[in-house]
Amino acid sequence: MKTHTTTTLQYLVLECLAPNCPELSDEEIEDWMERLPCIRQDMLQLMNFALFGSFGNKLVKRHMVQICKECTLMLDALHGYPDFPERMIPLYQQVLDCLGQILMHQQEHYAQYLDPLAKMPLIYYHKAAEAIEAKVEALVIAMTRYYADKTLQSLVVGKMTGLLKNGSGSWQQINCLENLQEKIMDLCIGRSYNMTSGLKDLLIRLNFNTPGFLAYCKESIVTDLDKDYELNHKYNFLFHCQREFTRLTKKYDGVRLEPSFPKIKDSLLEFVTAELACLDRKRRLETVVIDPLAPTTFSRLPVSISVDVLAYFFKLLVKVRVVMPSGKSGLMLFISKSFQTPGIKNAEISPKSLESKYRQVTKSTAVAIRSILVNMLNQVDEEFG
Repeated sequence: MKTHTTTTLQYLVLECLAPNCPELSDEEIEDWMERLPCIRQDMLQLMNFALFGSFGNKLVKRHMVQICKECTLMLDALHGYPDFPERMIPLYQQVLDCLGQILMHQQEHYAQYLDPLAKMPLIYYHKAAEAIEAKVEALVIAMTRYYADKTLQSLVVGKMTGLLKNGSGSWQQINCLENLQEKIMDLCIGRSYNMTSGLKDLLIRLNFNTPGFLAYCKESIVTDLDKDYELNHKYNFLFHCQREFTRLTKKYDGVRLEPSFPKIKDSLLEFVTAELACLDRKRRLETVVIDPLAPTTFSRLPVSISVDVLAYFFKLLVKVRVVMPSGKSGLMLFISKSFQTPGIKNAEISPKSLESKYRQVTKSTAVAIRSILVNMLNQVDEEFG
């Protein structure tokens, strides 16, 4: 479709105003300046007609994308031209305004028909990039004030710096980053506690789908899983994550910051589903055939040593490879369900407490274990010495 952006304006920008062309006369400059407001109005009416006329959506999109590309081409050409003589500056500025108003009108009223991955005109990209980078310092201060995780901060800030150095970017990239800055600052208003969890949820909702953030979220899920020793607790946690990510996938369908990567919600949902499948396989491998004639009750073995000593005793057994567990969490769960230490009666040993004592051994615990081992050696010498 031939429009002013295809014919009239391109003739003005790429031929009449090009550096290698003769300068326009004062009469020509005045004539063009009188025509530009009408050209702009014709373009706005044309886009309105395309939308509300008899065109199908595909044809409307094709026309809108074409107009956007042509305006971007001309704006980039003007941006690269050397300085105009003073008498031509009013015309130069009016052409910039005309093309810019057409583009902004498209973004405000016909965004659904445009290509979000299209490159912004350089003059607008540089202006937007400067504004984003200028706000980074205030953003870091706000996130630090509310104790946002440093790794999470660096993932966010890393995408907001170096924009000017990159030189160009898409409308989608700039819109995502501008929206992200605004939402993070809103999240900080009125907070008096650690905002890490809220910030992470916000980034998921806004589809901050960078590889670094995906790895951060996966590590967070794994860390939370390792805190639970009961298989049922792990299942409940993963089912909760699955429900939340499924809900987010349906409720929030925003654009992706990184177009070449999947949506962050979809990637996390896939990861959680895979973790559930791993738990299923682990449960099947650990299932044992129970003898129907065997007693159905299981009594924990009473021991005369404290939890600290019991934990260190098993740590030593693991170190000398007498006991070879498949994982620490399984070992902690086994000990907690298999032994009864003095003073706890029928209660189970806490796996979390057990792991803490397994990890951090005190000198008094080591002395107690040494005494037990010496007694055992004396017993061996007495029986077989």
